[in-house]
Amino acid sequence: MTPTELLQKIEAFETALAAYGVTKFSAKDLWDQRQEIVEDFRSVEFADPGARKDAWQRLQDGIDMLKQRSALLQVENEAFATEAEERIEVLQRRIDDAPADAKPGKEALATLRSAANEIFEFMRQNRWPSKERRTGVWDRFTALKDRIKKQEDAHYARIREDIKQRQERSAALANPLKGALEACRPSGEEGLLLPAVSDLGTALAARGLAFTGFGFVEEALAGGAAVKAPLKLKSDTLRELRRLFQEHRAHFSREDGQEVYTLLTAVQKEMDAAWAAYKGERQRKSDEWVEKQKAFADMLTEKLQKRSADKINLEKIIAAKRDFRPKLEQRLENQQDYLNKLFDDLDELQEKFDGARTPNLRERMEELIESKKGRIAEVEADMKGVEQRIADVDKDITELEAKVVKVGEGIAEMEAKVREVQAKLKKGA
Repeated sequence: MTPTELLQKIEAFETALAAYGVTKFSAKDLWDQRQEIVEDFRSVEFADPGARKDAWQRLQDGIDMLKQRSALLQVENEAFATEAEERIEVLQRRIDDAPADAKPGKEALATLRSAANEIFEFMRQNRWPSKERRTGVWDRFTALKDRIKKQEDAHYARIREDIKQRQERSAALANPLKGALEACRPSGEEGLLLPAVSDLGTALAARGLAFTGFGFVEEALAGGAAVKAPLKLKSDTLRELRRLFQEHRAHFSREDGQEVYTLLTAVQKEMDAAWAAYKGERQRKSDEWVEKQKAFADMLTEKLQKRSADKINLEKIIAAKRDFRPKLEQRLENQQDYLNKLFDDLDELQEKFDGARTPNLRERMEELIESKKGRIAEVEADMKGVEQRIADVDKDITELEAKVVKVGEGIAEMEAKVREVQAKLKKGA
């Protein structure tokens, strides 16, 4: 090894030493690196004894700094470990101080879990004074987390048990109610209605809940009214079941309540369809025809109003463009006058340029001439743009007038169609 290579290793040692305590570079690595450099000193020959002495002094200075930093870092790590233990102790006291029979709720458990997570984030730093100290603190923290986890498990077990009991109580009411709703289907047998309603009354009585308004069911079945008007009996029963469900909705779970509501809605739709069929196909078709004709007439009237509004808007646009055209013509005339003046100015400048006796005057006149020519080009370009705009306006007016004629023809056709539909409705009535 050469002296230069040895100095490079010393420099690398100093760089690593500067990062010690900031990065994860360990003290053991630094001591190993120092020992390797000491061994290299024995095999390196320095041409200048002073250079060898300086290199050895750099190494000794680095070793002294390593000792100082190691001692300081050890103190900081001890403080870190002590703070971690204190945080764990505070959280443990919070848990130990709670009554033995206490059942912490969701918010209290969330607070404990948040505190444990904060401790966990704090302890994730690799700043332990020794492996044994780190293991001991982590073991204690893990045991503390396990206690919190057991409390959380017990809390959610209680919640699950409460939910289970509520679901069982809900099902004891929902099942007979759904049975009564099924018996109300228009296609079902009337004889199934009374047993289903009786079962529902028994379930409600067992819970101490009111069950009134269903006496007409037994009366209709006993008096023969159910045979004469089965649809009315089921419709009245369905209405009372809806009322009963709304009164006792709080006793149903969310799932059972949704199932009952869905079934009730489905049976109601079937009932509505059955009543519609009962009224007669012929009347239904007549009503549908009248509604369709009215809807068609309303649609035509709406379109007619829209077309009329479109025609008025088009006429306003045409009038606006006609009013705007003279302004463009006036602008074109003004620009022409201005252009004539610019050409007169250009001629005058050209005369001055031709008669100029000094180079400075000629150069100044030449600049003014070029400026005037640029202005003339701008005015000519603007005039062309105005002429194009006038042509566009004339084109737009022609096209819009054609549209007005076409819209007017469409309005006349719609008016005739509206009169025709109104005559049919009057005749049908």
